[in-house]
Amino acid sequence: MSKPIARQKLAPGMTVLLGMPGHSMPGEWWLGTVIWTDGHEILVETYPPSRCGKGEKSLQHITWVRAIGTIPELGEIQRRCREELKPLTDAVKAAEDSLRAARDAVYARLDEIAAAEPMREAGGGI
Repeated sequence: MSKPIARQKLAPGMTVLLGMPGHSMPGEWWLGTVIWTDGHEILVETYPPSRCGKGEKSLQHITWVRAIGTIPELGEIQRRCREELKPLTDAVKAAEDSLRAARDAVYARLDEIAAAEPMREAGGGI
């Protein structure tokens, strides 16, 4: 099984799971192969999910590395993270839906208030 990133040095040829820290969710992470690293940044080659086609190279900060391991291990890590986070992401989605409904109610009420006010002439001001 893969080790925590802090206990393992990245080296060319390693397969990594990448994702933007504090932003991307496990379903948005992607695989890459390390080409170069200086301990702060890594140059990785990424491929489409099918691993077919032309790869793309990108320079990323080391904090983008979510895990190191084999492709099957990284797939399992991604699956477990997704599964473990599901209750939290469901709670966030429910809260976002409630917030959206509350905002819709505010704007609907503003529309009602505006419709009830008498129209003023364009040049007259309020």
